[in-house]
Amino acid sequence: MAFLQTGYATVPVLVSRKIQQSARTFFKSVGILGLDTHFQYFDPSVETALEEIRHTDGLGFKDIRIIEEPQEYVHKFFAVGLLKQGPSFAKRFASMAPILTKYTPLLANRNTGFSERAAIWKVLSKDLKISSEFDDYDEDY
Repeated sequence: MAFLQTGYATVPVLVSRKIQQSARTFFKSVGILGLDTHFQYFDPSVETALEEIRHTDGLGFKDIRIIEEPQEYVHKFFAVGLLKQGPSFAKRFASMAPILTKYTPLLANRNTGFSERAAIWKVLSKDLKISSEFDDYDEDY
């Protein structure tokens, strides 16, 4: 994987509308930072294209926000949080990278069924020394 070859400290960051607690626990264990936005943010230039998915007769997404500049908490996350937590997370990620590299292709394979994925997750969890029991794991995923 590229992060193993660069020689630079790497801190993966996931920015998402919602991050489940089980994912946060996993992220912390392996050196990944996550930021919940709680909304879906879009640039004003695409506002008219979003009308259909916002309408309650359609998808009815009510969490869409049109903004020009990122919210203050996003700036704070990167300017303060990442600088503060980055070094320890980079070190943890570098130490976990060989384990993650081993299992990622298996878990990312769309042909891997639910029971096989659960078995792989159990072995991965053991290698990472974390709990394999997550209450929000969705079989339909």
